[in-house]
Amino acid sequence: NSHVLNFEELTNMLTLSTDKLQSADMSIDELREAVLKQPSLLQYSVESTLRPKLNFFVNELRISESFYICRMIKSAPAVMGLSLTSNLRPKVASIMHRCALGSQEVGYILSTSPQTLLLSQKNKIEPTLKFLAETLSLREPRELGEFVLKAPHVMRQGLVTSLAKKMDMLADYDNNNERRSREVAVAIVRKNPALLVASNTVLENRIGRIPEDVDLAT
Repeated sequence: NSHVLNFEELTNMLTLSTDKLQSADMSIDELREAVLKQPSLLQYSVESTLRPKLNFFVNELRISESFYICRMIKSAPAVMGLSLTSNLRPKVASIMHRCALGSQEVGYILSTSPQTLLLSQKNKIEPTLKFLAETLSLREPRELGEFVLKAPHVMRQGLVTSLAKKMDMLADYDNNNERRSREVAVAIVRKNPALLVASNTVLENRIGRIPEDVDLAT
């Protein structure tokens, strides 16, 4: 039978060194918070579940800073229970392929936005990347990759309620010429990717403060 952890053992496990990580440096309070979010952390096998995930993050995705490993475990502890072969690696491979990114670049995205790993590859990650590529005329995969690197949280945004809504808000600012307004919206977002991860309310307020005589196309 696979060995499972008690709280003390989990604490020790997350402060053990891996090949390139000296310590996860999680405080007891941080670890307690992760366990409260994901009690099954205490049931995961050390050798078959936890250690392979840490090695994957550190050795394959090059997330070597303990701060980012801690943040991943703290903010998205359920990631530690996902299958490497049928879940994590296919998601990473899909992002790498669609965005022409290296594993370390994807590691940066996921260390910044750990919850992305909890998203469905088929129903959320890939449709979002497809929407961004088509809507923003990012014709080359690397263009899409560069965009996502500048806004790592973008794959977590709702397609209709967030991404499409924001594009409509920007386009509606100049509704005299629908085609021109769409082109302007695309140009604005490509130049400022972080706009797509702001809340709808924040973006609406920012648009509302733009003087009427300002030409957004320039």
